[in-house]
This record gives sequence, structure tokens and C-alpha cells, in this order.
Amino acid sequence: MRKRKRITISLLSLLFVLIMGLFGGCAYNGYNGKYKGAVTLAYTAIPDTLGSWFFGPNYGDASVVLMEKDTQGRALYLYLEKTEGPLSALIVQKEDKKTVYFYPEDCFLSFKIPQDMQGEEPKRLSTSKMKLVFNALCPEAKLQEFKELNDWGLAFQEDKLESANIKKQALSVVKNYRSGKVKISINTWEKYMKSVGVKNGHNFDSHFEVNDSFYTVANWMATDKYGRELYYLEGYYYTYGDGTVPHLSYVRTYLEMVAIVNPDKTFNSETFMVELTDKYNCQAQLKALKEVNNWNKPLSINGDGGAV
Repeated sequence: MRKRKRITISLLSLLFVLIMGLFGGCAYNGYNGKYKGAVTLAYTAIPDTLGSWFFGPNYGDASVVLMEKDTQGRALYLYLEKTEGPLSALIVQKEDKKTVYFYPEDCFLSFKIPQDMQGEEPKRLSTSKMKLVFNALCPEAKLQEFKELNDWGLAFQEDKLESANIKKQALSVVKNYRSGKVKISINTWEKYMKSVGVKNGHNFDSHFEVNDSFYTVANWMATDKYGRELYYLEGYYYTYGDGTVPHLSYVRTYLEMVAIVNPDKTFNSETFMVELTDKYNCQAQLKALKEVNNWNKPLSINGDGGAV
């Protein structure tokens, strides 16, 4: 009897470990490395950045490489989550334990890694390989221009600085996004993503079915001084063959957008969201979106009450 009881307890313990490994292992409590400022800057400034490496069903720390520092203490980093996503250079102007400071939109430089330069499964690159790939993709003149935009080697321009709070961002497979304080419903995001998509020529044709998933993710990126929030949004839709056999052949088309909402959930439906034409070169779009939505300016009546 005691032997059977011990076996039962052992089996239950094993089952518990397996369940915890399957579900508990899906949770990620945030970046644990020494470059917390760089990771915070990455997901704050770069669209389609989680702040972690996802290797299903788990998350892990992103790859961060400190390249160099200037005489003022600025730091140049390389940042990578996956070889299918951006390989980025980041410049942190300064940081302390709680805050990272940067020049908005000028603080990052991103590149798409060609297929033949990507790493093997589990699709991570070593530090040396990251440097080699970056040097191959980024000409020296472009790197120098990037440094000049960030006043490399010169005194800080305090009036250009923006900041972000450094804190761990927990993620999970079940809910794989960062959520800000302004809660916008999935239905609202979908409605306006589709509206912007139609204006830009996307074809949500008659073969689009109700059960086909469109919305995939809404990631909070940053919050301005007055509570406005910047989001990265990604969705997709299917376009099917000739319509006679809808599921026989199809094309999945992705939409990537950024949006700014006010702290009271209002927004100007004509200007609050734009589709990214190229997420590897989106600095001008981000800057224009912030400008038209009064980013970091005192709150005013510039919403239309469209959010719920």
C-alpha cells in the first residue's frame, strides 16, 4: 500500500512539473540582463518589438550587444529579438536605474536581415555574428550619420531628450502583448485598422470569412508627458483564389500600423492611426504621427470620442 502511495505521489508530482513547464514556462517576467535601458528603448521606439525573444512556447531575453561609448557616456548598442525581425542599432543618450533618455525617432537604425545571413534554429545570432551582419548591412557613412543625429561626442541637447521608465515587462503566450493604461477594445482596433487598410487599397474581398482571424496584436510602446499612448498594431487578412473553392488557395496579407490615443480613450479618427509603409525605415512616419496628434503637448480637445 505504501509503495503504491509513493508511486501515486510521484506520478502526481511529475504531472505537476509537466503542467508547470507547459503553462508556467510560457510566462516571461521581463529582461534580466545588464542592458535594461537599451531594451526599454527598443520596445519604446521600434515598432514590432516585444522586448524579448519568443521561441514558442517560451520567451527569453533579447540579444543586446554594447558596441561603444562616447566621451559623454552615450552608448551604442545592437539589438535583436529574432532573425525574421529588425536588427537595430540604438543610441542611449543617458540612463539611471529608473529612466532611459534618448532622442526620439533619431535613436534607432534598423535593417532587415537577408535570408542567407540568418542564423540556424533556434534562429539566434551570436554576438560576433550580430556584429558581422550589422557591419555588412550598415555602411560606415550611414553609421556616422546616425551618430551625428545623436550628437555623438558632443554635449547633450536637453531640449531634444525624451525618456521612458525602465521596468520589467512581463509577457505570456496566452496574452502576448504589452498593455498600456488606456484600454481600447479589440473590436475598436479592428474597426479602424480595416478602415485605414481600405483607404490604402487593401482588398477585404467577398471571400473574407467571419471566422478568419484578422486582429493579432496591439502592443503599447510609449506614453507621453500627458498620458497619450503610442501603440504598434498588427493584423492580417486572407484573399482567396477565384472564389469557387475559397480555401483551396489564399494569400495572407499583413497590415502594420501605429496609433496614438488620448488618456480618456478619445482620438481623431482621421489622424490617430497610420499604416507603416516600411517598418525598417519608419522614423519619418512616427515623427509625423506624433506631430499631428500633439505628442508631449498639453492636452486639448483633439479627440472625437470614437474609442469605447
